[in-house]
Amino acid sequence: MKKILIILFLALPLTGLSQEDRGKFSRFNFDFKAGTAIPLGPYSNSSTSQLVRENPFDPNRQVIGVFTKDGNGFAEPGFFYEGSIIYSFGKRWFIGFLGQKFSNPVNLIPVNFLLKEIVPEFNMSQGDYQGTLLGPMIGFSKTSGLLRYSISQAFGSSKLDFPIFKMGYGENVPWVFTHFYDYEPIKSLFSKTEFKLDYQILPWIKLGGNLSFIYSDFDYSLTLSNVPGGSGFYQFDDTVNLRLLNLGLHMGIEF
Repeated sequence: MKKILIILFLALPLTGLSQEDRGKFSRFNFDFKAGTAIPLGPYSNSSTSQLVRENPFDPNRQVIGVFTKDGNGFAEPGFFYEGSIIYSFGKRWFIGFLGQKFSNPVNLIPVNFLLKEIVPEFNMSQGDYQGTLLGPMIGFSKTSGLLRYSISQAFGSSKLDFPIFKMGYGENVPWVFTHFYDYEPIKSLFSKTEFKLDYQILPWIKLGGNLSFIYSDFDYSLTLSNVPGGSGFYQFDDTVNLRLLNLGLHMGIEF
C-alpha cells in the first residue's frame, strides 16, 4: 500500500503539470455520498438448489450447505455512506482518499422454507453484512458549463463482518450449529470504479449523483460445532464474493 501511494504522489503531479487547462480551479474538495448498496452476482444469489449436499464423510447422509457463501450470499439491497477528500492537480486530474461503510440485510426466507420441508423445527438466522472500505483513488474529470463529469478508480483495504449464522432446532436445543470461536471481521483488498456527475449550484458547492462498482473477495475459515455439548467440529474454508453496485447522491464542498 505504501509503494502504491508513493507512485501516485510522484507520478500524478507530472501529469497535472502537463495539462493544457491551467485556469483558475479549486484544489481541494470534500465529498459526502449516501445511497443504496445493491448486491450483485453470488453475493445476492438466494437460490437453494445447492444447499442440500452429499456429506463427504458419510455418503449415506446429506449436509445443509447454507453456511458456505461462495455461491449463495443471500444479500439484499442495503445502504452506504462515504466521505472523501480530493486534491486536484489541474482542471482534469485528481487524487484522493475515501472511507466508506455499507450494510446489506440477509434474506433467509427461502432457506428456512427449505429447512422446514426437511424438519419443521429447523430455523436459521444471520446478521446483516456490514463492511468498511479505506483507500486512495485516482481520477479524471471534464467540465462543461456548470456540469462536471468524472471517472475514478480506488483500491485499498476492506473489512467485512464475519458471516456467522445460527441454526436452531426446536425450543429445547437452542442451537444445532454455531460458530465455535469469537466473531471477528474478515479482511481483504477492494477495487472500486466510480462515475460521477456534478452540478455547480454555488461557487463552492456542487451537488450530483454517483454510480460505482465494488469488487472484493473475502477468504475465511468457519469452524462449526454441535451445541450443546461442543461435539462434532467441522472446518470450512470459504469466500464471500462481494460484488456491490452503489447508487447515490453526493455533495462536494470546494476551496
